[in-house]
Amino acid sequence: MPEHSLDASIPGWRGNAPLAATLCKDRVHTCSAQARRLGVRPGLRLGTTLALAPGIVLADDDPGARDAFLRRIALGLQQYTPNIAIRGEHALVLDVGASLALFHGPRALWRAFLCSANLLAPGFSAGMAPTSEGALLLALREPPGRRRALCLETLLRLLDALPVGVLPAARPYLDWLEGIGCITLAQLRKLPRKGLRQRAGPELPDSLDAAYGRLQTHHAWLETPDLFSLRIDTDRLEHLHAIQAAATQLVDQLCGWLRARNAAAQALEFRFFHEKGRNAAPPTVLAIELAHPRWHSGEFKDLLIEHLRRMPPMPSIIGLALTIPRLGTRPSPEAGLFPELNPAHTAEQQLLDLLCARLGAGQVRRAHPLAHHLPEKANAWVPVTTQNTEAPHPASVFASDARPFWLLTAIPLNTHNDRPVYKGAALRLLRGPERLASDWWSDSGHEQRDYFVAQDAHAVRYWVYRRHDPSGGRWFLHGLYG
Repeated sequence: MPEHSLDASIPGWRGNAPLAATLCKDRVHTCSAQARRLGVRPGLRLGTTLALAPGIVLADDDPGARDAFLRRIALGLQQYTPNIAIRGEHALVLDVGASLALFHGPRALWRAFLCSANLLAPGFSAGMAPTSEGALLLALREPPGRRRALCLETLLRLLDALPVGVLPAARPYLDWLEGIGCITLAQLRKLPRKGLRQRAGPELPDSLDAAYGRLQTHHAWLETPDLFSLRIDTDRLEHLHAIQAAATQLVDQLCGWLRARNAAAQALEFRFFHEKGRNAAPPTVLAIELAHPRWHSGEFKDLLIEHLRRMPPMPSIIGLALTIPRLGTRPSPEAGLFPELNPAHTAEQQLLDLLCARLGAGQVRRAHPLAHHLPEKANAWVPVTTQNTEAPHPASVFASDARPFWLLTAIPLNTHNDRPVYKGAALRLLRGPERLASDWWSDSGHEQRDYFVAQDAHAVRYWVYRRHDPSGGRWFLHGLYG
């Protein structure tokens, strides 16, 4: 990412100021492609830079902001692997060996990675190889060519054709190497190692061996933070598409953090910061409650778009922040031939979240079982985003068909010869009794019932019960079977 210093120091420079550069001690540290076309180069003095590009936008290089920017990008890419390391000032190394099966092979992983990286760090270049140094050299090759080698033999062939200047450790010795006719890495490999070490030190031959797989390299992997809370500063954002693009960057980094921790999000909270001054406004908060825990970026983005469209107009935005008020548990894969494929379940979750976004979380409700023996008190209707906090209903010792499909409000029944009568016909008792007694410990509300499965002359089955109380055993209809 050769231009990420500009992204860290001059937010939004790609659209507003394509002619830009950062300075370190009055010398150019990083410059844009348009500035390079005018002759600006890293190391150039400030006066010469202004003479070559009078309208250039300049900012001091901030190593802290640059490092924080790299770490934010790494956080977003952790959805592909938790093993990410910073390589120098401008590069990241990802060890994706353990993720190949998860993403169905290196080619599918490569395509998905390019899409994510393009959102997080526009203007990047990437390489894929069996060695990290080899992947770095493929990413640095100019002009861009083939940058992916899936086996060591292919990597050796591609590296041999690269110019020696692509190797960072060889750049201080380019004049000497060109003077002895060493132009490509293949020619550099043929030089005597003893003489090369005496002339250039151990760094040059070691980096060459690491690229070709002859020397193992070790990286200090970045640690995943325990809590996710991220803020980015932007130029003034007023249109929905610009706000959505900035929020999408935060979502991508959230998904990387969730995958690295094998977690899921139950709720999201966005804060939109507005301009300060005379007409300063407090941050606008967007809280998104999810019906089920989620961890895929596509699901978050679709839901985010729906919520942003329904928000009232906001003042100009200069920054966004994303936090996770509540984490959820990622469900374990179901045992089966294709455990990752469950389109019906996924479609149901997406529909519930979409209804919550359009109607409000309190308007979409689900059945919530309660620990009570009486059927009419064993359930409550709660918002679909509410967590299960109470004990589940005690399991019945009867077969599953002992409970009716449709529970009714208790309907009093007449009796004939001590048999319940419904719609003028006496019911025949098939199964029972099942005694349910509850609230005997309280002064009021004590219920004692004997439930039966009954059937009429047309083979329609009913769930009836007889109440035990001082007034006598009255019959009630409480459910219908399917």
